[in-house]
Amino acid sequence: MCWSRWNSTTILARLEGHAEGDRFPGTGDKPVALSEAEVSSIIFRSETAKDKPRLKIKFEKNEQVRITDGPFANFNGVVDEINEDRETLKVMVTIFGRSTPVELEFGKVEKIE
Repeated sequence: MCWSRWNSTTILARLEGHAEGDRFPGTGDKPVALSEAEVSSIIFRSETAKDKPRLKIKFEKNEQVRITDGPFANFNGVVDEINEDRETLKVMVTIFGRSTPVELEFGKVEKIE
């Protein structure tokens, strides 16, 4: 290949194991259709995600919380960001004297009263 043809697409394609970035992996120029089972699986997962129960606890920015699960269990922190869609919080926790952001699910923290 000529050096003038090297760009981010061709380099990325080579790193991923594809001959060129403009081809479908393993099939040449034609995509492979999904089977009925694969389509059903995708639809089932998307529908069950909608039915997932949501926690009724509401968090607010700058609120004090205690982490209840995971490697930071029993640490206290301050809510910095709230992502309602993903049900996650970015909590600022002090580790070794520095404030460090930690992303946690709603169920892994509790409010401090």
